[in-house]
Amino acid sequence: MQKFLSFDFKNYSFFEFERGSFKVKGYLCLPEFCKSIPKFFVTVLNGRYVKDRVIRQAVYQGYLGLIIKGQSPSVVLFLDMSPSWVDFNAHPTKTEVRFKDVLSVQELISIAIQNNLKTHIRKSISHFSDFKGDTKIAESSPYSYSKEGVLGGVGVNKKLEN
Repeated sequence: MQKFLSFDFKNYSFFEFERGSFKVKGYLCLPEFCKSIPKFFVTVLNGRYVKDRVIRQAVYQGYLGLIIKGQSPSVVLFLDMSPSWVDFNAHPTKTEVRFKDVLSVQELISIAIQNNLKTHIRKSISHFSDFKGDTKIAESSPYSYSKEGVLGGVGVNKKLEN
């Protein structure tokens, strides 16, 4: 898969989501790596490559509030759903589809994406707040730190010259 799409997996989050007969899995570009023009937007529905605005809108809903306006995520989605939910005969090439219940499909995709990205963000924040790095500063530094933060958390304070 990595060779096929030629992208760096470290900037993406793998996810899986299942609810009833609806399943989605794939790779989501982490919000901090989204660009104004996505590298790719691949959707495979029940084993077929599709281009669909409903899916695209659902992805953007999933990223809502996590990316800056004008940015677009690169994603690879593999969707499986009951054949009764989708009509592949909407277009002669079979790359465009029609969903029986557009709102349900959009909601499930956006929930799956939001859950994954919010989990990633919580882990990132948790990792940052758990940082127990060296709190010492070089002797030549004009700033003084303590284990509680920057001198009691009151901002950066200069050392007093003796």
